[in-house]
Amino acid sequence: MDSTCYHEGSITASGNSVFVGEVANNFLPLGTRIRLDRAVFGLRDFVILDHIGWGSELDIYGPSEGACDAYGREQMGFSVVY
Repeated sequence: MDSTCYHEGSITASGNSVFVGEVANNFLPLGTRIRLDRAVFGLRDFVILDHIGWGSELDIYGPSEGACDAYGREQMGFSVVY
């Protein structure tokens, strides 16, 4: 799927604070845990805690604006952990 990175905002749609390890997605329920097919920011397991406004199917919260700029847009596979 098409993935991007974001570093703005402070509270997710779930009501939690943003952190590296959470992602935004519009077709899986909030709280779903997923495993990416490769590591991003040192992690492979993420939890969906936010929704995407537009632009991609998976939006990964990054540690900094520079890290997100370097990430850009990538094709990423995943599996649902639970």
